[in-house]
Amino acid sequence: MKKFTLIELLVVIAIIGILATLLMPSLGKARDKAKQVVCLNNMKQISVAVEMYKSSSDNRLPKCVAAVGTNWTGVGNNQAWKSYINVYLEQPTDVNGDLTLGTFNCPSSNTEFATGGGLGWNINYLAYAPIDPSITTTQKYEGYKFASITEPTETLLVGDTTDDDAWEARVCRKPSGNINRIGSRHSGKTNVLWADSHVTAESPSKMVIGAEGKQNYYYLADKENQN
Repeated sequence: MKKFTLIELLVVIAIIGILATLLMPSLGKARDKAKQVVCLNNMKQISVAVEMYKSSSDNRLPKCVAAVGTNWTGVGNNQAWKSYINVYLEQPTDVNGDLTLGTFNCPSSNTEFATGGGLGWNINYLAYAPIDPSITTTQKYEGYKFASITEPTETLLVGDTTDDDAWEARVCRKPSGNINRIGSRHSGKTNVLWADSHVTAESPSKMVIGAEGKQNYYYLADKENQN
C-alpha cells in the first residue's frame, strides 16, 4: 500500500485548512440564523402565554411594572410581566431569582450583560393603565386594555433589547432618536413580537424612524391621539 509522503500530507492539511476557512463564515451565519429562529419561537410562545393571560384578565395585558412610582430600575419590577405569564410557561429562574432563562432568553444575547435575558416589554406605552384616570394611587393600576391598542399589527409588545447592564437591557423603550435602545443582534435585525401576536425580524432603523410622521409610531398604543 502506497504511503503518503510528507509533502502530500502537508498539501492535504493545507487544502483542509482552506476549505475550513471558506466554510467558517457560512457556518457562523447558519448558527446565527438558528439562534434567531429560536428567539422568534420564544417570542411566539410568549405571545401564546399573553393571550392566555388576557383571556383570564378582562382582555388586559400583563403589567410590565409592579407599581407606579416604585423602583423602575429594579429587575423584578420592570419585568413583572414575566411573572404574570410564567403561570402558563413555567420557566425556571436564574441564580438571582429572575426570569431570564428558557423562553425568556434570546440565545444570541450576551448573557454576561443582558440582565433581562435579552427580551423586553414595550414599557413606555404598554406598561400599565389606570382603571380610572382620576385615581392616582399606585395600587389602582391594571394591565393595558388590549382593545385600546388602535393598530395591534403595528404595535411592539416584546422585542430584542440591548446587551448591556443598564435597565434598557430589560425593557423595550421608545427610540427618542437613539438606535441603541433596541437590540440588533440577529445579523443586524431585531426580533419583534407585535401586539396581535405575530413575530417578525425588523430593521432597527425602521423601528427608530417610525411611520406616518411619528418617530415612536411602532411603540404607540393609541396612534390616533398621540404624537
